[in-house]
Amino acid sequence: MTSRRGLLQQALASSVTWAAPPAAWANVVPSTPGRAALVIGNERYRQNPLSSAANDARAMAALLTQAGFAVDLKLNATREQMVGAIDALGQAAASRDVGTALFYYAGHAAQLDWRNYLLPVDGDVESASDIRKQCVDLGVLLSRLYRVKNKTALIILDACRDDPFGPRFRPPQKGMTQYDAPAGTLLAFATAPGRVAIEVQGSPNGLYTEHLLRELPVRGVRIEDALKRVRLNVRVASNGAQVPWESTSLENDVYLFPTPKLSEAELERQAREEYEAWTKIKGSSNPNDWIDFLRRHPNGKFAEAAQVRMRRLLPGMEPAPPAAAGRKPLQLGPKIPVPSRFKGSGNPNSAGTYPFRPVWTPGDEYEFLDLDLYSSVVRSKFKVVVKRVDAANNRVELADGSLLDLTGGVLKEGNKRRYDPAMQINPAELQIGRKWATRLQQSGEGSGTVDYDFRITAREMVKVPAGEFAAFRIEGKGSFLGRPLQLTRWVVPGINFSVRREIRQFVSARVLVAARQAVSG
Repeated sequence: MTSRRGLLQQALASSVTWAAPPAAWANVVPSTPGRAALVIGNERYRQNPLSSAANDARAMAALLTQAGFAVDLKLNATREQMVGAIDALGQAAASRDVGTALFYYAGHAAQLDWRNYLLPVDGDVESASDIRKQCVDLGVLLSRLYRVKNKTALIILDACRDDPFGPRFRPPQKGMTQYDAPAGTLLAFATAPGRVAIEVQGSPNGLYTEHLLRELPVRGVRIEDALKRVRLNVRVASNGAQVPWESTSLENDVYLFPTPKLSEAELERQAREEYEAWTKIKGSSNPNDWIDFLRRHPNGKFAEAAQVRMRRLLPGMEPAPPAAAGRKPLQLGPKIPVPSRFKGSGNPNSAGTYPFRPVWTPGDEYEFLDLDLYSSVVRSKFKVVVKRVDAANNRVELADGSLLDLTGGVLKEGNKRRYDPAMQINPAELQIGRKWATRLQQSGEGSGTVDYDFRITAREMVKVPAGEFAAFRIEGKGSFLGRPLQLTRWVVPGINFSVRREIRQFVSARVLVAARQAVSG
């Protein structure tokens, strides 16, 4: 019987027979106006050859040709060939006829001094200096594409295998280093920064590209949503050993295979279907329910909460939280030094990525000031105290009667308002460019549907009475009963509540004065 991998490869291989052959950009760009792609697959290395990179590149080239890209395919390229092809892609991207440029690479890569390098097949690396001289700096490609304004750039890298240079030289850090995507750009990596990808022996495709080939052809799916499905599928298939990673600053929705735009009625129907699916599984402890939900709704209104639940339920997917026992409680406040780990990333090219995993302990308390947004006049001073934690039922009870879920999503505000489902104000991960949405029903003081779209826009220093922190700024825009909503929060990895929050319609700001937290995740 033919395996699933085999059927997938046969289907894609058959498409290669009619795919446009590689050609000079001057010839191929006019044939497919709007889209240009460079695809490189390197596997014939001197020290540590690979088995599937060329197959990956051929299949990806065929897929992109079907998607309307003019594709330049390079197999087992030397450094000179890679540099020349990247140069040509930059020139193509600058053409008035091209709006989207895509670069796909399968092969070895390495990081050095916060920079990423792609390995040509003629490299002979024995030292760090050889990497700079003989490999191709990914930053050169990024700078070429970034200089072309008002265009879309997509970079997909199936690299990061272990020991790229064999036993002769091992870089100090494994995998690739994180790099925040410039405006209008999406960066997709086979695995997380500093980690290595799995090399599946005997398989026609790498694990990451296998799932790219499955998800990218789906019509009417944004590329960001397709990559979320790829991340989920690879994570599950590898039992958490390999987790793909993306950084996006795309300003528009990008579809490889678009379909006609949905009407408002169709969008509303989809929202109802998602809510009904959520209602059916929201109490489930079966990880397969959450995996299936995320595959169907990778960017839905409940996707962030679903990711957290899935990770908690799947063995090996969620690292154990730091134990409270034996740890000195985190204490913040005026004149108390801010711990060094809250002062930012040492990577000059990235603000970093941090799982947001609040660890709640009864007795944790936080002191806040409520200010006028514009005059900073103090309106009130109050404390938030964690009273009870019910992990089995995904509940955190506060002393004033408020209820949260384990992600910090708000279920109930004192005796004033209730939300169904919880207002997902926090993402599963803190990373610049991350976007998510939430929809919920509010009851109590005011009843109706609340919609919010959130995006992490920056990592910046923010000063509050509790200290000065490198915080992620989360901007939310929404609506309630026809009125616009605008919520901005500054969130610090390891602190359960935001250190600053602004609500425009209430002209209010909430700032952290002091905190005592048993565990800093």
